[in-house]
Amino acid sequence: MRSWMIPPLTGALLLSLTACQTALPPTADLATPVTPVPVITPPVIEPPAAAPATGMFSGLLPCADCGGIRTTLQLRPDARFLLREVYEGRGTTSDFGMWSEAAGVITLQGASGEPRRFRRTTLEVLRQLDTAGLDIDSTLPYELKRDARMLAVPVPLMLSALFTYKADSPRLRDCRTGLDLPVAMAADYLALEREYLKANRAGAGLSVRVEATLEMRPSMEEGRVEESWVIQRHVGLSAACEPPH
Repeated sequence: MRSWMIPPLTGALLLSLTACQTALPPTADLATPVTPVPVITPPVIEPPAAAPATGMFSGLLPCADCGGIRTTLQLRPDARFLLREVYEGRGTTSDFGMWSEAAGVITLQGASGEPRRFRRTTLEVLRQLDTAGLDIDSTLPYELKRDARMLAVPVPLMLSALFTYKADSPRLRDCRTGLDLPVAMAADYLALEREYLKANRAGAGLSVRVEATLEMRPSMEEGRVEESWVIQRHVGLSAACEPPH
């Protein structure tokens, strides 16, 4: 019987190859673990909301013969304005009328008939212009700055107005601006009502001259407030009320 013999050299070679194969680690063990890089998303920065064109502006304007004019200007959303000026050491004046804006210039048309103008340098700052509507060449502070903390202070206004009284609901319409609001039954209201009843207008309007303030007062509807005229002083009758232009 013939036996098969593996030559010594061949056997040694096979043993060497087998040893090399068993000594190699698996491929997966040779791989270096990779740490994922976190993706950083930049925060979204919202632009600040633009300040409204209306609001309260205040400042101390120069005065030729006093310590300064402490000025408060309220630009209302209904295109009307309230202006209060305190002349230090002298007294206080007020005005009420219509305002408009064109090419960055705000024009106030008040009781005097002479317009006053301010340039809106930013949404936060108004700079007073001269009587011709030109910039004042001066280093003095002719600026009014937005004052969000300031509350609307009742400003006494001298009005020629149309007073009506229907169904226990008195109303007053300013002749110059057309602002038509309820009248609060307070302060000097009763004097105005007596004048109206004496004239026996039977629901028609009566042209009157009054000093009044704009204030938030309780509405006829329970739990609500509304802007109203408060008659501080009834002066008397007035010329026929013309509709605003």
